[in-house]
Amino acid sequence: LYAGTLDCQKQGAAIAINTARYLPNNYIIHILGFGTSQDLSYTKNLIDEINKQYGVTKVIYEGIKSVSYTHLKFIQKCQIGLSTQNMDASFNDTSFPSKILSYMSNGLEVVSANIGVVKNSKISQYIHFYEVQDEKEIANVILNINLNAKSNNVDVVKELDKEFKEDLKAMLVRYE
Repeated sequence: LYAGTLDCQKQGAAIAINTARYLPNNYIIHILGFGTSQDLSYTKNLIDEINKQYGVTKVIYEGIKSVSYTHLKFIQKCQIGLSTQNMDASFNDTSFPSKILSYMSNGLEVVSANIGVVKNSKISQYIHFYEVQDEKEIANVILNINLNAKSNNVDVVKELDKEFKEDLKAMLVRYE
């Protein structure tokens, strides 16, 4: 699953879509996303090109799903969440991809670019990193995830939430 912006400049969706070229036919990449009409057109054309080239459905554009019970159930049917983005983008130094926590809180394994804000976070041990901006390498990371020995990422996020609340409470008590 790739969920997020279809922005052609950021390239996250395009990277995820192109990764399908290197995955076996039993893998399907679902795209949930938003963007301009140009971004949407580019995304749909890229998906059509890949699906026609391989003669099977390797990528599906699912549209934009609002945050709802149906949306969450859809995400929870997926197994892997992709946080693909241009590793050289300047925003990576200061912006943590929130989709990672969304994926984890819905029980998905996460594949992410090896960027500092993620690598140096409390959840880095639960992330499957790719080192090079290359769709073939990203596919290899996906293929090396043992889905039978999944981490319990939901519990990890719950524990982080609990820890955050305790830290916040302690901080507020100090300033009373």
